[in-house]
Amino acid sequence: DAHGFILSAFRSLFRERIPRQFGLIPSSEDVRAVIVLVRTKNDTMPTKDVDALERAVQVAVTRAPQLAHLQLHLVDAAALSLREQVRTFSRCLMLVGDHGAGLSNVVFMPRGSAVVELTHTGCGVHCGDYFRPVADLSGVTHRRFSADNLTAGDPEFAKLLDQSITLALRGIGMATGNGRVSDTKLEL
Repeated sequence: DAHGFILSAFRSLFRERIPRQFGLIPSSEDVRAVIVLVRTKNDTMPTKDVDALERAVQVAVTRAPQLAHLQLHLVDAAALSLREQVRTFSRCLMLVGDHGAGLSNVVFMPRGSAVVELTHTGCGVHCGDYFRPVADLSGVTHRRFSADNLTAGDPEFAKLLDQSITLALRGIGMATGNGRVSDTKLEL
C-alpha cells in the first residue's frame, strides 16, 4: 500500500542512508544528550530569555533520574551543517524547542526518544501540527506545550514544562505511574 511505501522510504532515507553516508550511526551508549533548541538574535524570531528556558529545562530533567546525568546542550540548528545536525540529534534522548524548522531534526533522533514542542495559540495556522507526524514516523514521542502569555522565567511556565517533559517520558516508557523514571530501551 502507498502508506507502507512512504513509511519505508522515509525510514530508509532519513533513519538509515543519511546517517550511514556520514558514518554517524551511534550506539545506545552514545545517546546522552538533552537538547534545548534556541534561535540566536540573528534569527527573525529569536528565542526569548534563553537563560530562563535553560534553567527551566535543567530543573525538569534533574527531577527525572534517567535524564539527570545527561548533558544539557543549547543548540541553534540553523548554525549547524547537515552532518553536524545528524551527529548532534542522533545522540539526543530529549529535545525541547520552539515550534520551527529546527524540530525537523527529530528525524535523526533515536527511536524511543522524545520531543517537547513549545508553541502558543497566537501563532495560529503558522504552528500547524507539522512535527507530530514526523516524530511518529521516526518512533519519537511528541508532546506539544502551549505557553500562552508565559515567559520562560515565569514559575507557571516551569511547572507546565515540567509536566510536559514528564508526559513525554511516560510516552517513551521512562516514567512510572508515580512520576519516577525507569529504564527504557532505545532503538537506533
